[in-house]
Amino acid sequence: MSPRLFVQSGVRRPHGVDADEALILLRDDWNDFGFQTLFDLWYKTGDRVEEIGSVRILRAGQEEGRSPLFDGEQPGGQLGDDYVSLGNNVDYYLRLLDLGIASSVRPALNDLTASPDLRRAFETEKGLRVSLYRSKVRPEEFYDEIDRMFGAGGRPPDDRHFTFSFVPQAGDPPLVFDFDVGTVAAGQGLQRPSRRAMVLVGANGVGKTSLLARIARVAYAPPAERTDVAVDGMILEPVAFPNIVAVSYSPFDSFEPPRLHAETEAEVEQQYSEGRGRYIYLGLRDLSLLGSDGMAAPRLVTQEELADAFAENIMRIRERNRMPLFARSLDPVLREQSFMRYVGVPPIDKEDELTADELSEMRLAGLLGEDPKALFARLSSGHKIILHQLAGLTANLQRHGLALIDEPETHLHPPLLAALMSSIRRLLGRLNAYAIVATHSPVVVQEALAAQVLILSGREPTIAMPPQIETYGENVGALTREVFGYHPTAGDYRDVLDSLVKRSETVEEVEAFLGADLSGQALAHVIAALARKNGQGGGKARD
Repeated sequence: MSPRLFVQSGVRRPHGVDADEALILLRDDWNDFGFQTLFDLWYKTGDRVEEIGSVRILRAGQEEGRSPLFDGEQPGGQLGDDYVSLGNNVDYYLRLLDLGIASSVRPALNDLTASPDLRRAFETEKGLRVSLYRSKVRPEEFYDEIDRMFGAGGRPPDDRHFTFSFVPQAGDPPLVFDFDVGTVAAGQGLQRPSRRAMVLVGANGVGKTSLLARIARVAYAPPAERTDVAVDGMILEPVAFPNIVAVSYSPFDSFEPPRLHAETEAEVEQQYSEGRGRYIYLGLRDLSLLGSDGMAAPRLVTQEELADAFAENIMRIRERNRMPLFARSLDPVLREQSFMRYVGVPPIDKEDELTADELSEMRLAGLLGEDPKALFARLSSGHKIILHQLAGLTANLQRHGLALIDEPETHLHPPLLAALMSSIRRLLGRLNAYAIVATHSPVVVQEALAAQVLILSGREPTIAMPPQIETYGENVGALTREVFGYHPTAGDYRDVLDSLVKRSETVEEVEAFLGADLSGQALAHVIAALARKNGQGGGKARD
């Protein structure tokens, strides 16, 4: 049974409502440039009364003044067909989700977020632009965010800190992903490192890629429907991600993406090809050929298709007014040495006059030029991956969204990889979004706190352990040894040197056989080996 609907004026809290379940609109005489459309919505169930939040209500043809709703109970428990409503902010809709009443409240109040038809019918109304859209610079983005939030079926992650636990299969210990924004150190005004990106490491074959794919399939499902995909694992908390962006540029991937929610196969294809759904893929596979059964298509996209996708994402960034965000996030990459030849340098006489953000935007404009697709065509493989990835993330990742990034080091020189990770963290911070990154690179780990790193071992069960050392800023050699488990015995250079020592008496003879000077570590090994060979406390070092 739907709740009854009441309107009251001149009060700050509902009173005298004799109903087991009711929605109560308290009129607020706030003036929006001549329009008074603001109400405060309350929900009553039994003896409990809870505030939901502010909502604006407009009548068709209303030119100014109060929305002409009469006080008292409204017929049929809903507004008339000539009224529409719009919540003041995202929190209003989160309260509806939390209380489990969104499915009854939005139709009862003719909520614009639930009906594109109503939006079209009222698009010429002055009150829509002046009052209901007063705090919404880009209404379509607001509608898109609310639509994705309800599609996700629950409350999104918190802006500042949240944890979710993923159980790969029944009986496995949970993998705990603990995210934080990087709070300001008390009394110092210094920003601690961001904790918006968790890092997964582990040997080949432990299942990092398949783990990311399973997290994507479970996270895509609304919390109430996750038992239907329990074969892929469980998320223990009821967190709902507005969207999920999967990033992988390996041509060997064969992961199964989520089964998208759509009425027809054509709609599924459109979601994959246009990137308009809650699941977005950035990579080399052509997912537009997938059906709703999620079976993987073997075809890889062409260079031309990658360039087209990049240009489309640049267009989407512009449409969403995210070019400043793109410029600021991309800045570490644009200042990386190998990118500078594409970017150009701002005139020296202008540098002192421009802010850091203005310089970033100038660099980006210099890079893109008039034709982003033409730029993309002349880039190296690594530079293409960088720009394709960051443009795709900027265009598609939603506030509170989750990015799942597999082996970002593909095709990248270490300094460019470090710049990429810095750019990704900037983007995550500005969108209040989060990421899980699977990697084999100590450069990626070096930029993460140990608390944000999980070392995976085994597949059944999947076991995750924290590093035994602090990883943030640690020497790459130490990370290679302590986090990735690499020891010199894993390579063959010692065997080669030992065979040379057997036929040599001095370091110079070893170097002559080798045809090159010994590195510092190799020299230490040879000196020790010569000492053991000669039964001495030290070898015969070169002069």
